[in-house]
Amino acid sequence: MNGGRVKKSLILIAAALLFSSASLSQSFTSVGPYGGWINDLATDAAGNIYAATFVGGVFKTTDNGNTWVQIYNDTLIIDPRAIALNSSGHIFIGTSVQGFFRSTNGGISWQKLNNALNTTNVRTLLVPTNGDILAGCIPGGIYRSTDNGTTFTTINIGLTNTDVISLATKMSNGYLFAATDGGGVFRSTNAGADWSAINNGIPSPLQMNWVGVSPSGDIYTSSGLFLYRSTNNGDSWANVTAPATGYAEIAFAPNAMYAATYTSVVYKSTDGGTTWTQETGLPDISFLNVIASGTTIITGTAGLGTYRSNGTSSPSDTWTQVVNGMTNTHVVAIDEAPNGDLYAATLLTGVWRSTDTGLTWFSASNGIPPADQLFDLTVSPTTGTVFVSAIGLSARGYRSTNQGTTWINVASLYACTAVACNAQGHVFAGFGSAVRRSTNDGVTWTSSTPSTQIAKIADIAFERDTVYVATGVGSGFGTSRGVYRSTDNGNTWGEFNNGLTDLNVTTIAVRRDSSTLESGPQCPPVAAGTWGSGVLEFENGTWTTTEVTAQKIREIRGVAVGISRLDIDMLAIAVSLLYARRPGAACVFSILPTYTTLENLSGLVMEIPNNNSNTAGLVALIGTNGGGILRGTNIINSVGTEPAIPKRFLLEQNYPNPFNPSTKIVYRVKSRESVSLKVFDVLGREVATLVDEIKNPGEHAVTFDGGNLSSGVYFYKLRAGDFVETKKLVLLR
Repeated sequence: MNGGRVKKSLILIAAALLFSSASLSQSFTSVGPYGGWINDLATDAAGNIYAATFVGGVFKTTDNGNTWVQIYNDTLIIDPRAIALNSSGHIFIGTSVQGFFRSTNGGISWQKLNNALNTTNVRTLLVPTNGDILAGCIPGGIYRSTDNGTTFTTINIGLTNTDVISLATKMSNGYLFAATDGGGVFRSTNAGADWSAINNGIPSPLQMNWVGVSPSGDIYTSSGLFLYRSTNNGDSWANVTAPATGYAEIAFAPNAMYAATYTSVVYKSTDGGTTWTQETGLPDISFLNVIASGTTIITGTAGLGTYRSNGTSSPSDTWTQVVNGMTNTHVVAIDEAPNGDLYAATLLTGVWRSTDTGLTWFSASNGIPPADQLFDLTVSPTTGTVFVSAIGLSARGYRSTNQGTTWINVASLYACTAVACNAQGHVFAGFGSAVRRSTNDGVTWTSSTPSTQIAKIADIAFERDTVYVATGVGSGFGTSRGVYRSTDNGNTWGEFNNGLTDLNVTTIAVRRDSSTLESGPQCPPVAAGTWGSGVLEFENGTWTTTEVTAQKIREIRGVAVGISRLDIDMLAIAVSLLYARRPGAACVFSILPTYTTLENLSGLVMEIPNNNSNTAGLVALIGTNGGGILRGTNIINSVGTEPAIPKRFLLEQNYPNPFNPSTKIVYRVKSRESVSLKVFDVLGREVATLVDEIKNPGEHAVTFDGGNLSSGVYFYKLRAGDFVETKKLVLLR
């Protein structure tokens, strides 16, 4: 997790919140990144389509994928692998870790029904014409329920391999077919009373991926790189393989059949599998499943949601991504580039980029294998280079110097649990007990060890050349050693645990703009989120508890301190609550929307200008586990409390910077004063006067238009009473 580093993605969400002392005024909506890992697809008698996703739960579409609605989230049912429906519209779900679930009211409520189901790993579900429910499991074989899923019994007589991957039935005669992981294909001609192996024509190893029946009654099954067809109920099989690939599933439309493959290709055949044509216009990603609803074809991907084709008799179809509403991405990190672009790393769907303050997202993962799991992401504030830590077959992390267009392998970022950049653009990555550092934009790396007893570096934060690392392991095994600090940019380390009551520190943050705040002289105030003791703050040489603990918020997923705008000085995200506090004021809580995976908020936040609203202020982004990104736009709460009067004068850095041709400058005035804000060139010549008048206390903003100036470095100076501050801005034409 990124918890509380001193970069825009981790310390500034509170600046987006305008709240009274009574309530926190923030409205959140889900904005993506869209897509996800699709485990299974199913359709009902009305043609509605259902998608089971790895992180996000199950979704339903009634308009062929134009819009999707979540019918349960993955806080209730973890990793749904299989979906089936009966003639009454009852929905059945099999999961990889929790067994079998049933809904008799369209997904409004669910029941966990594992009676006599001696395994919780359900890989396939089938409802034959007699209304029974069959569950194929690993291990355990095949279970049958004759009472709508209330109870199950095994039906494994003759089944010599009980790792069942796929089930199918032939409507005309009621025959059942089972594909297994190691025993080939089995058939039952008596509703599952007993089974016989039917592998004539299928060579060893008999590790099958799928089995299905075409409308004409032919049986198809896949095994690795090969696809087989039987025209005699499985008595014998013939190879009908398209060019070398790995088959996942087949769908049968009225005028064609479609093969989804693990090797980034969808094939189409209009002659029963004798000849095949590769579909075009699809992304380079694994296709895990495919289903036909009339002439509409939906294929599910390993990370980019679903794609749809209105099947035709032509050799190749036109495909469109259909993920509207399917915000089922587990977001592990969010960060902002110097030019204002946003980047989000997801667990299984790669990197996404937004150029419109997070309203829409598009994939920026070219060069990152779809199977790689991403851990963390950071963007250099000096160069804009994007760094991603990952784990996968490539044994590499990644860096991109061209806004995610292409990625370069970086071995030092492999399996790093935390990655962050300081203000100088130095990159720090936590790997086990070591901190790796690069001072040349990720080209070369050095390593140092805070402690050999650390099991995991969970988060990193900075204050100039001082580096803080949190060493929490969450609920996992291993040793937590609290907080370590380096005052020499990571060369040497020491424990930073005086008064720390919980060494399992999962997120850490250093106060923003500490030079302008009234903080103690010993060190900048630091806040740490813990696994079991809420939030702790370090000030005046020791760690102390906060009101968060008093509110019984224990598992903290993100924390931020020292938010200068609006005098918010503490922000924490804990499971399903957003917590904020002003200096000297009581804490304020907001319960986040129930349509997200509330128990798995990742606590990753960002401040960005609210360019899409007439309301002054900012928007906030929060990454979630399974709910994509929540985007909150500030809404002034009218309960009678005016915004707080600033406690100090402050001049913000202009945004965007560099800019062309205009940029916004924000400043704060703590008392009624004569204020001037002027812009100068590098020779000290005044080029613009932006403000020259009496200003009341509060926060003010002005836009500087440099359309009549040449490219270069300029300076803007704020004078308010005795307060004077100057900052640099860069105009690029």
